[in-house]
Amino acid sequence: MLLTHIHSDLCAARHNLARIVLKRADRAASRLSRGSARWMVLGMVCCCLVACQNAYSQATVKTLGGGPIVLGGPSNGYIDGDTLQQAQFNYPAGCALDSSGNLYVADRDNNLVRVLDLKRGQTATFGNTTRLSKPVAVAFDATNRLYVLNQSSGTILRFDEFGDQDGPVMPVGATLINPTAMVLDANTNIYVTEIGGFVRKINTITGLMTPVVSGLNQPQGIAVLNSGLLAVSEGGSHDLKFIDPASLLTVLQIGTNGPGFTTGDSHS
Repeated sequence: MLLTHIHSDLCAARHNLARIVLKRADRAASRLSRGSARWMVLGMVCCCLVACQNAYSQATVKTLGGGPIVLGGPSNGYIDGDTLQQAQFNYPAGCALDSSGNLYVADRDNNLVRVLDLKRGQTATFGNTTRLSKPVAVAFDATNRLYVLNQSSGTILRFDEFGDQDGPVMPVGATLINPTAMVLDANTNIYVTEIGGFVRKINTITGLMTPVVSGLNQPQGIAVLNSGLLAVSEGGSHDLKFIDPASLLTVLQIGTNGPGFTTGDSHS
């Protein structure tokens, strides 16, 4: 949510700056010779670029909650209450929004799921989640049921809106090996990444678990695009792969230039 607001503000700033530049350039052109107007426009464009850069540099990210609650105190812990002033977490991992806009966080080392009421600024512990084992990812289906990925036990548990466990998700006896991330598609199929290089698909209707792709380099994150493709981040090779779950083929790979920080054409 914060990133969306920042992006919108910056887009608006750039739009307003461009509009001002065009108006002033038009006025200048009506008063000055063609050559003079050209140089004035160039100068204004440079000013516009500098102003846009300053707008980016002034963007800030605010802490939502967690961290030390007293000066010099521990940054991790387990405390509910006021999200900004009191709440503490212990290695918060994946998060997801429910249909009401509440933020659910996999609190890994507390073996809990925490619920952040973003409107009231309050944090609480979600339901009967005593069976969790290093939860690292959470996701919701269309009926607002919560799925929790457990890294230590290699299992996925499902809970109803009241926090009670809601039936089995995975095949009996099946486990995942060091899973790292999870996402649900529109048909409530679950896709899970494993640090060993696999993406697996779990059909929540039949319970069938099948491999989608192997040979990835320490996959850490996964998302379903509007096109239906899977976007998988590879921590070991510092790139992103786009995978067609129907054909099981990688259709695009970006960030193949190794580790670093470079903006520009995502295909190069």
